[in-house]
Amino acid sequence: MYPLIIDGSRGEGGGQILRTSLTLSAITGRPIVLENIRAGREKPGLMRQHMMAIRAATETCAAEVTGIALGSQKVTFRPQTPPKHANYTFAIGSAGSTMLVLQTILPILLSKPASEPITITLEGGTHNPMAPPWSFFVNAFVPVLRRFGVHLDAKLIRPGFYPAGGGKVEVTLRPSSTGLVACDLLRAAGEVELNSVVEIAKIPSAAGKREHTQAISLLGQVHGKTLDRRHLETITYEDALCAGNIYGVRAKHRYEDAEFAEYFVTFGERGLSAETVARDSCEQFLRWDAAGVFAGEHLADQLLLPMALGGGGRFSTLAPSLHTTTQAETLALFGVAEVGFQERGDDHFDVEVRRLGARPPGTAKGGEETARRTL
Repeated sequence: MYPLIIDGSRGEGGGQILRTSLTLSAITGRPIVLENIRAGREKPGLMRQHMMAIRAATETCAAEVTGIALGSQKVTFRPQTPPKHANYTFAIGSAGSTMLVLQTILPILLSKPASEPITITLEGGTHNPMAPPWSFFVNAFVPVLRRFGVHLDAKLIRPGFYPAGGGKVEVTLRPSSTGLVACDLLRAAGEVELNSVVEIAKIPSAAGKREHTQAISLLGQVHGKTLDRRHLETITYEDALCAGNIYGVRAKHRYEDAEFAEYFVTFGERGLSAETVARDSCEQFLRWDAAGVFAGEHLADQLLLPMALGGGGRFSTLAPSLHTTTQAETLALFGVAEVGFQERGDDHFDVEVRRLGARPPGTAKGGEETARRTL
């Protein structure tokens, strides 16, 4: 089978194309050649978390791989077996994001039914800028996975803030015996229950208190309910290796018979006031709430893959980000799913994912499969 040749500089142009392509290659058995990996980034090519994502995907399907090296901009990946269920442990060895590695391997393990639990242990960064932090994963993504029929337990054993890392997480899956189910999340979120959440490590607690105060000022009344001290949560990490701060607004809501949450986070940085950090998360929430949609910007692109691997589905979201549209294009490239976007109003879109069955791309003259397809 001729490989798909994928231009990693197109669309979002970062690590997402790499991770999704690895995932879909392992699931479909289609070999790939990834070129121009992260070509538009300040430090192009593979970083440690990307290398670990490749190694993680490799273990699931005994792939033959070339090009794994720091800074490499070209990788070949040829699966040799169907994905296999097993317990996996991956140590990134830096503050590289464990969540991005988990994003790569999780859909592979969920792509077919399993009768026994699967445990994934990852060591590295758990709270990284430019990646979904642990708190987003457990609050926003895990409840949706359960809607797809996945039984999942997630545990933060040790936090790993950037730049020191040193974190450890453990995720235990019990995939449905019948595979992922279709999921309809089209309706607007409706009334929400808000919490102001400070995650803090090795910095004065006064910063967290100022973040809470700013949130109360900006979100004092939401849906007729008052945000006050009863809704303030502070998580202090005593065992972190370095200083760190994340501020989040958690918006719990019910859809039919299940409880979900959106989680809007901002990382504290040197030179950035606590008030500015909290304001950013609050403004993210207010945008989502005003649009009346199910998924925020970051959850939207993560919903596409499980819907494509299951029975399809629908959800409402904000104006699609470049990450979301790139994810949709990658699914189409592999023949896994078609994704349609329909604008319903100002900053309100309906997204429909229709599964296609992972058919290979068309054939060229002489019966040879088309070798080059680009995003």
